[in-house]
Amino acid sequence: MMLEIFFLVFLGGLLSLAGGFILLAKQSWAPSFGEHLVSFAAGVLLSVAFFDLFPEAIEHLLKTGGQIRPVFISAFIAMALFFILERFLLWYHHHHAHEGVKPSVWLLMMGDSVHNFIDGVAIAASFLLDRSLGYITTLAVAAHELPQEMADFSVMLASKMERRKIILLNILSSLTAFVGAGLTILFADALINSLPIVLAFTAGMFIYIASSDLIPELHAAFTKRQSWRQFASFFLGVAMTVLSTMLLQQLLPVE
Repeated sequence: MMLEIFFLVFLGGLLSLAGGFILLAKQSWAPSFGEHLVSFAAGVLLSVAFFDLFPEAIEHLLKTGGQIRPVFISAFIAMALFFILERFLLWYHHHHAHEGVKPSVWLLMMGDSVHNFIDGVAIAASFLLDRSLGYITTLAVAAHELPQEMADFSVMLASKMERRKIILLNILSSLTAFVGAGLTILFADALINSLPIVLAFTAGMFIYIASSDLIPELHAAFTKRQSWRQFASFFLGVAMTVLSTMLLQQLLPVE
């Protein structure tokens, strides 16, 4: 089980770094390709939150005789916490680069490290409740990290940092996901009754990222010519999530 969780964390990190590598290889692709990634990620995040994470958390609580209210409280706390972090501490998402904000590269890496740590916790907690849900959560993590990694790489390139150093720093930052996953596994017995709350927190995080960051950026870049592309990419993300869930539930049934 531990190896499979670490494999998912590695896979999620590898897929998310792909966005940065694409930017390094073909900087001219970034504007058009990034827009499709943002739309796709928004569809994935919202569908995973509402179709997978919330239902799984509620179903588990009902089976164990728990109350449903903590699920929504946990999601609200996640959204409020991310709002505070984004406004006052470390969070720098990709739309900041377009607005001309040039945060410290090291502060940016600190924020990404915390974010990756939470992603590792989310993947491990999801897997501990349901293997198929762990894979779906990994898809969501990779989807929203793809455009953000492109933004991070672009900020570092703008600061004249060497490409080799950019890659090294982002790889080191992604390693914190393994720390988050490892701690979740280590304290799994103590956390087992709280895993639905962790899932709800993850759902709140995904909803916040999609609704406060990704979708507003799509509105800002909206044109009639681009609208159908945004629409198609968004629902491609939704469709892929739904189909992946159905397939994984057949291949990895709950024991």
